[in-house]
Amino acid sequence: MFVKSISFPLVHFVILTTWQLIVNKEIKWIDNIGICFIMFLIFLFYYWAKEPYEYKKENKNNTILQKLLCTEELRGQIVTAILNNGREINDYCISI
Repeated sequence: MFVKSISFPLVHFVILTTWQLIVNKEIKWIDNIGICFIMFLIFLFYYWAKEPYEYKKENKNNTILQKLLCTEELRGQIVTAILNNGREINDYCISI
């Protein structure tokens, strides 16, 4: 993203500076640098906004994992139930 953002403004800076040197014999450094910096910021924002953001994807996966895995307390209850009563694990685990 950074390389894409800086390539066009850098080429524009070189061409603009060379053009001003050949035609005007005077280079306007502040104008050239300012224009290229603004172009860089615009391109950086464009490429940043172009990438889609996946909302709450990580939280959704964590929620599913939390539902599949039993908590420490439930694991203790399962072990106790198996040792004492012979109950099945499915009675205590949370299902999706």
